[in-house]
Amino acid sequence: MSPSNTRVSLVKHVVSGAPTLADFKVESTSVPNKASLQDDQILVRTLYLSVDPYMRGRLSGAQDSYVESFVPGKPLIGLGVGVIEASTSANYKEGDVVTGDQFQWETKFISSTKGFTKIPASSGISPANYLGILGMPSFTAYV
Repeated sequence: MSPSNTRVSLVKHVVSGAPTLADFKVESTSVPNKASLQDDQILVRTLYLSVDPYMRGRLSGAQDSYVESFVPGKPLIGLGVGVIEASTSANYKEGDVVTGDQFQWETKFISSTKGFTKIPASSGISPANYLGILGMPSFTAYV
């Protein structure tokens, strides 16, 4: 059996009410690989994804929001933590642990390096904390 990549995408915008499982599609796709990378791109294996209140607005398809809506048929995108499996960027290398706001809801994905930050390897802090106490929700509460 060949390896597969799990992807979560939006089926249709949820304008009102609570989203249901029928509003999302979970599918197996081919696994991206190093040969698919273009200049200044990274191949990321997702470790953790964050589900935050601001994402509800992204489900609605609103055009006048402070954050771009999710696109039906495309993977959801949000905050996450992952490991670089391959890179064509001088700033990221295989094994780097990163956090950022451009995590596609996939087991593995290819992205430009924009929106990603390295997590110090020797900090002794769990990478999951970069989505909670060291992440956007905590920063929002602080501000």
